[in-house]
Amino acid sequence: MECYSDVCQTQKLGRLSRSFQKKVIERKFQEEDMVLKRIFIKHGGSRSKLSTNWEGSYVKVYPGNAYRLINVEGEELSHPWNGLYLKRYYP
Repeated sequence: MECYSDVCQTQKLGRLSRSFQKKVIERKFQEEDMVLKRIFIKHGGSRSKLSTNWEGSYVKVYPGNAYRLINVEGEELSHPWNGLYLKRYYP
């Protein structure tokens, strides 16, 4: 009986994984793409309900899931960004 429940559990996890993967939005950017980065509220910071969630038009430098960003003035940002927190900018 335990063997049967293990098989059922494995099948259930497989179905759950496939269901989750359908909902994942994969974002891939090419070098020199213009992107917007997500604004995060720092601890203790205040923000209104209608303030913007995205800022700037940045140019991506390195390909991969982690991206280094350069602002329009040519200054590189201090740390790499995950692709989840970026979206393509269409000027």
